[in-house]
Amino acid sequence: GAPPTPWLVDVGGTPFAPATGIDRELHPTIAGVADAQPGYPHPLLAQGVQIAGAVARHGLPAARRIQVGDGDPHALPELRIGPAERRVVLGGGDLEEKLDRLSWLLRADLAEMGAASTIDLRFGSRVILRDGPSHSGDEATGTRGGVGSSGRGRAG
Repeated sequence: GAPPTPWLVDVGGTPFAPATGIDRELHPTIAGVADAQPGYPHPLLAQGVQIAGAVARHGLPAARRIQVGDGDPHALPELRIGPAERRVVLGGGDLEEKLDRLSWLLRADLAEMGAASTIDLRFGSRVILRDGPSHSGDEATGTRGGVGSSGRGRAG
């Protein structure tokens, strides 16, 4: 079938108008919600809006895409951030803590981060970096090691 209609969504996760090309350049895409209906709040869209706000509060590069459904439930939610759309796997758990860790990693300017196309934050204090094409879920390969947010450098 046809892809789902892209919608502009309010802070409560309610789609209110179809998104245009310019809207999609200015706002992140919240992906993985096929059953959104205009005028009705959707919990996954609300989750995506909340994540976008948290990313902005942490001063991180803009989230271009926020995947909240239709994927590996252990990996969701995940983000694509910045102009290169680097993949950030959040998974479940404390969003603020994970975004704090991501902010630290990006500010630390570690050599390991240079070629990382995927940053996986699902494993507590361990961060897994992958290089090469950034795939979703189990397709992700090329593990290079992890970086602890304690500032001690590479682990794994």
